[in-house]
Amino acid sequence: MKVIIVFAIFCSVVCLTDALQCWTCENARSNDECKRIGRVKQCRPNQLACQTHVRTDPQGMRITKECKQAEACGNNYIQNPRAAWYPSQCNINVQGSVCRCCCDFDDCNFETLTCPQGNECPIIDLKNGSMSCTDGNRDGSTCTFECDGGDGFEVYPNTTTATTCNRTTWVKPPPCCNRPCPPFALVDAVVVLDSSSSIGGANWRTLVDFVTGIIAGVDVGPKSARIGVFRYNADVDTTTQILLSDYPNDKAGLLRAIRRIPYNGNGTHTGQALSHVNDVMLAPGNGNRPGVPDVVFTITDGRAQDGVLAPANQIRATGAKTFVVGIQPGLQRLRIQMDHLIEMAGSRDNVFELDSFAGLTSDFATILAQRLCPPEPCQN
Repeated sequence: MKVIIVFAIFCSVVCLTDALQCWTCENARSNDECKRIGRVKQCRPNQLACQTHVRTDPQGMRITKECKQAEACGNNYIQNPRAAWYPSQCNINVQGSVCRCCCDFDDCNFETLTCPQGNECPIIDLKNGSMSCTDGNRDGSTCTFECDGGDGFEVYPNTTTATTCNRTTWVKPPPCCNRPCPPFALVDAVVVLDSSSSIGGANWRTLVDFVTGIIAGVDVGPKSARIGVFRYNADVDTTTQILLSDYPNDKAGLLRAIRRIPYNGNGTHTGQALSHVNDVMLAPGNGNRPGVPDVVFTITDGRAQDGVLAPANQIRATGAKTFVVGIQPGLQRLRIQMDHLIEMAGSRDNVFELDSFAGLTSDFATILAQRLCPPEPCQN
């Protein structure tokens, strides 16, 4: 009996030591995010494969990496080319697509979304550029990279213009083709403007000039930003609202339309305005692009006269980021409480508090423009 117990303990330790190690993450929005939030996991003895699972939804990709039984992973993999969505189940540019792949050595699913086999490095997918490799992605191959400079793309990081495959790992992580942000930001942004009676005509002109100043420094186009703008008070002004689809490639027309938005009205129904963002401004039929990040800026100088938390949470539930500029009125009794601004923004980091409209400066515009940029340059 003692011998059996000792053998069982010894076997359990050895089996775990020899088990496959896979990188694991769940529902990451990019491979970089998966690397950041994930971890290495020691697989169970019967899990002899590392599976990468990529699903495409209206907000982009959802990436899950996990340990898997080899036969189960293989059965998932062979479904990729089968008909389900056009032209196949695995078509990463189509909403509803599901792609899976498998590999069978330690950490083989860490580096990219493809699954390397044997002495091969992960396949490099360089968008908006070109590369030349001496022997594909096989061991010893050296790849050099060049980006489409005519469209503003640059190699990032600029110290990585070449890399070499060492067995299963690139000596230097492959670069991406990135455009400096700003002015280039691949984003769908909505600006919500409070036009209640407390603003006043002079401050409204300052506010409009501030918003057009931000947009003037941002590239608008199919590979860049789309901008939507509307104003609200007791009601949402749908007559002069600018949808994301109205000026997708015409920045000059967009700026003219913003300058034409009038000022009048009473009341501050910010919650109603945030519901309008979710129901109308970010609707796919009004120009919101699948797979492109959404950002919402609300600029207000008064306490909302309706609830803001529920509609703001609905916006954030879609994956959009929410920012709030709270311009404090002069009278202490009218000041907006910070917890109220945080409900709209989602966190203290996404709240910008100004003492007056004089704070809407060009320097502050630069700070807000940076919030259009993704946290990882290669996501742009």
